[in-house]
Amino acid sequence: MKQKSFLVTILFALTFTLASCSGDDELNTIDESTYPVQIPIDTNIVVDLNNDGAKESISYIVDKSKNINKARVNSFKIDNIEYKDKLYGELELYMCNPNSQWYYIVDIDVADDYKEIAILDDGPSADPQTYFFRYDGHELIYIGSISGFPHYERFKFNENGTIISSFHLTILQTWTAPTTWKLDESGFLIRENEDIYYPYKSNALRQKVNKDIFIYKKPELTSEQIFIPAGSTVTLVSTDNKHWVSIKTDDGTEGWLYMEDYSNILINGIPVDSRLIFNNLYFAG
Repeated sequence: MKQKSFLVTILFALTFTLASCSGDDELNTIDESTYPVQIPIDTNIVVDLNNDGAKESISYIVDKSKNINKARVNSFKIDNIEYKDKLYGELELYMCNPNSQWYYIVDIDVADDYKEIAILDDGPSADPQTYFFRYDGHELIYIGSISGFPHYERFKFNENGTIISSFHLTILQTWTAPTTWKLDESGFLIRENEDIYYPYKSNALRQKVNKDIFIYKKPELTSEQIFIPAGSTVTLVSTDNKHWVSIKTDDGTEGWLYMEDYSNILINGIPVDSRLIFNNLYFAG
């Protein structure tokens, strides 16, 4: 799915400073005063990744394919040790279209000893994903992935071990909501489950009701039901991303739809295809 986002690369990314004369094999230092730092692909840099006082050399190379929008990681080295095969082998990362412009050095938690390496994948159908790694001085450790890229407006580093980005909701239609990923006690990124998700604003939140329906006053199947006539215009407000979607009509009536599965809404005990009820649902693909 093509994520609607704003690239703020110029404002968000930091420049790196050349440590010596230019050249593909030269090592470059980066401005470590603020993170994240955006690094052009094929640029060799040095940075202390684990606060041991020694700077590691990092090289990340992506080969552009002759096929449109297809690339492959050609090399991923730390201190001249090659980790490319680990990406596709031991870790089995599904990077089908690695971004061939940038990678990042980030600091997810300023209170710990680590700076993380973030590499980007454009995905099979414009579904961007960022993969994060730590280096403990001996081994490259994969700690998790997050949808979106660090230079997207919706991608936010809180610097306290949490990152906010877009999360693909899994009921009713193709839509996204902000959610939080957090470093756990072992240093791995875990997505925090929310009780309620509030989707990003989009045209798909406004829907015209095609047929008479009943909604629930509360997110309970035993709750009182409210009649919504055909022709009403409603706004999709929130969802638990399991079964319930809250809506609000233009006259202020509020209630909940019960999704029996991804696409069927329960109306008077009968599952009805959501596309028969709403006229403006969005489905990527």
